Amino acid sequence: MSQGTISKRCGCRDPRTAKTLGAGCPQLRGDDGAWTEHGSWRYQRSLPTLPGGARKQLRRGGFATAEAAEADRDHVTQLLAVAGDNRPAAAEVTEAILEAKAGPLPDLDTVRRRATAGTPLDGGATMAQYLPQWLGRCGVDPNTLRGYRSHVNLYLIPHIGDIKVSELKLRHVRAMFEALEERNETILEAKQSPHPHVRESVRGQRTQTRSTYRRIRATLSTAMTAAISEELATVNAAKAYKIPKAGRPKARVWTPERVAAWKITGEMPSPVMVWTAEQTGTFLDFIADDPLYALFHIIALRGLRRGEAVGLRHADLDLTNQRIIVTNQIAQHGWEPVQKPPKTGAGDRVIALDDYSLEVLRAHIGHQRNLRQLRGPRWHHHDMLFCDTDGNPLHPAFVTDLFNRLRTASGLPPIRLHDLRHGAASIAHAAGADIKSISTQLGHSSITITADTYTEVFAEVDLKSANAAADVIARTRRPAPTSGPVPRQRRMTPTGQTLALVG
Repeated sequence: MSQGTISKRCGCRDPRTAKTLGAGCPQLRGDDGAWTEHGSWRYQRSLPTLPGGARKQLRRGGFATAEAAEADRDHVTQLLAVAGDNRPAAAEVTEAILEAKAGPLPDLDTVRRRATAGTPLDGGATMAQYLPQWLGRCGVDPNTLRGYRSHVNLYLIPHIGDIKVSELKLRHVRAMFEALEERNETILEAKQSPHPHVRESVRGQRTQTRSTYRRIRATLSTAMTAAISEELATVNAAKAYKIPKAGRPKARVWTPERVAAWKITGEMPSPVMVWTAEQTGTFLDFIADDPLYALFHIIALRGLRRGEAVGLRHADLDLTNQRIIVTNQIAQHGWEPVQKPPKTGAGDRVIALDDYSLEVLRAHIGHQRNLRQLRGPRWHHHDMLFCDTDGNPLHPAFVTDLFNRLRTASGLPPIRLHDLRHGAASIAHAAGADIKSISTQLGHSSITITADTYTEVFAEVDLKSANAAADVIARTRRPAPTSGPVPRQRRMTPTGQTLALVG
């Protein structure tokens, strides 16, 4: 493609014909043949063929110097180079150049960013066009990306996909969440309908919690922050929308009364249930002969997360100083297990081992050593503390399934594997640990999370402390017990005198 020609012209006209003299004006050069200040510089160059077969010629003028005209022409060349051999992109760049007319050309960096992002140069990309492109370059770990993609495909594109990125406003975001809330109400009403066909119409459909709303908004906010950096938008409407803070599920204790009710109804009082210390002991006694007993023991007593426990390596044990250094976990990316560091700095921690847990781990290591010798060359040396019979790392889902089978066989009330970790908090508190120590042991980022999650769990233990505190005070007499119904109100005369106490 021709890089074009640069010339100098003026607007003078021939007095006899009234035609423009253009490049033939005698005033453009002096007597010595050098260019004068009369007239202005311009250039002409061809542009790529537009859809329909029409080739355009670009003519831009009004430059004070030849260098300025050359610089503007080179700018055009650089803009076209951004599109390269991509014909649709080249056509879009060409249109943007032609639309500039005599004004400034499109900014090269902006065009390059938008071309890389695959978004229109005029900033007119819709959310449905932009979000998939953003997913391809957001640079997050696979688990986070999976969540982003789910939010984009299930909620963002269906509700705000036809809105331009540059025009997304607070009202659009609010309307999306209002629609989600209406869907929740529809599902709940249908599930409570007396008509079977209505209930059947929403089978398998789940309502969305406030926590899910917050994650959807966080995904949109992250995408819009990227759009602003790419100059596709100027406002992050997601940040302006406030969602009421979702309450963290409270851990509830399996008291005898709750266990009795569960046996009758099969219903759990809370999604997060915790065994008492006695129930935990019963479970550990029941599975004492299981090859992975030590894994569940460590989760129950020291509060490791599933991925942290499965990801423990022999190098993470310091048996001399009785401690575990948590520096690795096995997480699931979809179904694929992946070893990686703990997600937060608080997760990277040192956990002390009590004498009994140390004894359990030493016994486990001894059994594993015997198994390794038995397997011989078939053993895979991965250095995992907990592994299968060939030395391979355990899949986290396998551990969960095993726990569920063992828990069902034990006859104890249901809890999740993660709730076994929650029980470690109550055990530590009963042993005298303060909330700060428990928070550090569990790898929480703040003690607020610990205190909020385990309010009832700690209260069960604090009952003993409350009774102990009451016993400290010496008493010589106590209130006499009542022998009738507790009075509920006083009947008064108009003058305020008490006539009687009525139950």
